[in-house]
Amino acid sequence: MLRGIDIDASAQPDATADACYDIVAPVGTATSATLPTTPTGYCGTLNVTDAMMSPDGTWAVLLVDNKQSGGNNFVALRTADLHAGRWSPAVIIQVGGLSKPLLWDSPTSFIAPYTDDANHDGYERCSVDGQCTILGIPGTALIAGVYRG
Repeated sequence: MLRGIDIDASAQPDATADACYDIVAPVGTATSATLPTTPTGYCGTLNVTDAMMSPDGTWAVLLVDNKQSGGNNFVALRTADLHAGRWSPAVIIQVGGLSKPLLWDSPTSFIAPYTDDANHDGYERCSVDGQCTILGIPGTALIAGVYRG
């Protein structure tokens, strides 16, 4: 599970990060599981506003509000890097514009909807290396299924 923890600046005035993000496993039983609350993983000055993990848990696609650059980007990064505290993402260059991933169609690619400048809806396939291609499927024609590997 992707977990984010905000750093309390008043409690830690020397902190250089606003939040820490990590991949963690719930602790406890199925009926009373909790998430660890110690800040671990990558800590920095960014805000993850949305995320989707690949079916095998190897990759995560995050919508990041980078407070340093002032921009919003979807990025892909290995969950092992995030867990190890390394921030080495690939920025997803979506041809049709910034859009939340809809579903993963393989362990390293996902389908995302878009609306172009002419207000036409469609879908694009994006890979974790940052490249996307328009699929040529109208916005009302996609039937989604769950990728099972």
